[in-house]
Amino acid sequence: MIPSTRSKTKNMLMVNGFTFSQYSPMFWYCTKKKRGCPAKARTDITGSLKYLFEEHNHAPPNYHITEVAKLIKTSRSGVALLAFGNTYNRRSNSKNMTSRWYCSLYHSGCKAAVITNADLLITDIIGTHQHKAPKLFRAPDGLYHKVLD
Repeated sequence: MIPSTRSKTKNMLMVNGFTFSQYSPMFWYCTKKKRGCPAKARTDITGSLKYLFEEHNHAPPNYHITEVAKLIKTSRSGVALLAFGNTYNRRSNSKNMTSRWYCSLYHSGCKAAVITNADLLITDIIGTHQHKAPKLFRAPDGLYHKVLD
C-alpha cells in the first residue's frame, strides 16, 4: 500500500507492478478503470490482499522516481514548468490534484507532455520531443529567457 500525500483516507495499492485506487476501505479498482480495465482487488482491514481479479487490458505502468519539476517565471508566458531541460505550459488540473503540462513548442508541432502530482513530481511522460531542449538564460531579475541560436 502506498500512502497518499493528498488524501487522509485514500491510498494507492501496487500489486505485480499494477496500481489500484482505493474506493472504499477494503475495495480497490485499477487506476486505468476509466480506460476500460476491469481489474480489481480487495484487502482486509489490515491491508492484506484477500482477492485479486488481475485481468488487465494494458501493460503495467512504468513508475520510477523522477526529478521534481520546477516552476519558472518566463519573459513570454508568465509561469512554465521546467523539467529535463524542456519547458511546459499548464494545460489542465484534475480533481486528484494532478496537472497536465504540454511542451511549450506544442504549437510548433511537438506533442510531448508530462503529468505532475501536487508536489510537482512527474508521474507520467507522454510522447517525445521533436526538437532539442531550448537553451535558457536566467536573468538577474529571476526571469528565464530562451537563447536564440
